[in-house]
Amino acid sequence: MFKDFKILKFIIAFLFAGQLLVGRFYDDRLIFWGIDFSIILFSIFVIIYLYGLSRYKKLYFILPVWLLLALLGYTCFSFLFRNIFIDNFTNEYGVVKFVEVFFFVYLIALYVLLTQDIVFIRYLAFAIFILASMVLLGGFLKAILSGFSAENSSRLSILGGGPIVFSRWLLTGVLYILFIQKKNILFRISFIFISVLLVFMSGSKGPIVAFAFAFIFVMLLGLELKKLIQFGKITVIMIFLIIVVIQTPSLNKFVPVRIMQLVQMDQLMSASSTTSRTERYPVTIKIVQENPLGVGSGNWAYHHNRFADTRLRLTDYPHNILLEISSEWGLICFFIFSLLIILILYRIFSFYLIYPKKDLVDELNFWIAFFVFTFINSNISGDLSDSRMLFVSIASVLVLSNYENLDRSNWRALTFK
Repeated sequence: MFKDFKILKFIIAFLFAGQLLVGRFYDDRLIFWGIDFSIILFSIFVIIYLYGLSRYKKLYFILPVWLLLALLGYTCFSFLFRNIFIDNFTNEYGVVKFVEVFFFVYLIALYVLLTQDIVFIRYLAFAIFILASMVLLGGFLKAILSGFSAENSSRLSILGGGPIVFSRWLLTGVLYILFIQKKNILFRISFIFISVLLVFMSGSKGPIVAFAFAFIFVMLLGLELKKLIQFGKITVIMIFLIIVVIQTPSLNKFVPVRIMQLVQMDQLMSASSTTSRTERYPVTIKIVQENPLGVGSGNWAYHHNRFADTRLRLTDYPHNILLEISSEWGLICFFIFSLLIILILYRIFSFYLIYPKKDLVDELNFWIAFFVFTFINSNISGDLSDSRMLFVSIASVLVLSNYENLDRSNWRALTFK
């Protein structure tokens, strides 16, 4: 079975990308003709995951792996003892989130770190781009059917998913176009233009801000002074054009109200999406102070309602991965996760500033931008199970930035042109 290991890697990459897109081991959106394809996909995922690992002659138990295993282990410990043995309290949301975090957040990232396989990472990036292109196509067709309406009450999304996730996938495709897919200028311009148009129609502000920071961060990281000046000029021109569009009545009618708030600070700070999130932060800090070992998976909302006047559903969350890890899994998990972030930042700056290399720069630029993009997104929207792309980007950057330390017997096998 799968005599050609590259074919197996390609299949695993697309399977992982599919799970990153769906993010659920059970999803009623994938029930067709009475068959639950999400359960089938999840079962195949587990089988192929184990089979794929068994095909590698060597697995790398290096520092990032041990950190991720420590994070995974303490998450399991926290869930079992806090949810089941101590409080004897949990809810369906907490159980489902724990399963999804275990399989789709930790295990996929662990696969990337254990194998240290650059070919697989390239396949995975390509698979993510293909799925982002499918999301783009679906969104474009829906936009055509809706007559490209930019009404604030009608935020564009597809397949029952939210507009924020929809925007994240579109902008992920744009990052791939910018840093890896550098051929066919017409295709690149068309892809970027349609993606930006659909993101505007989704009315999602967070992904736009995250994308801007990610792009600027990577561009500043690797540019020489002459190119930096050129980039600065382009940035100023783009900002000027955006301001012109927003301030011109005949043009800004095509921009949703939610997107307009990005340049109207008073409206942005008073927007319901902003106030509902900022209200949760001080309450979450109180929860952490009272429960430094965490309140258990999915139990944040229950404890939030004890402190706050605003009552939330038990399926709600802080919309901030740092606060969510601290409050639900405990400060130990937060400390381990912080070490991972410190390590990845050290690797990034070492790669560009201390040991400048030319190989794999395009791939690394994409994954670094993807890391910044997903990290910012994870701290302004979504719960931990929605952060699966963040952990994959962390793992991929750690592998690519450390490629010279791979033993040379494997390097030739891992490289392809």
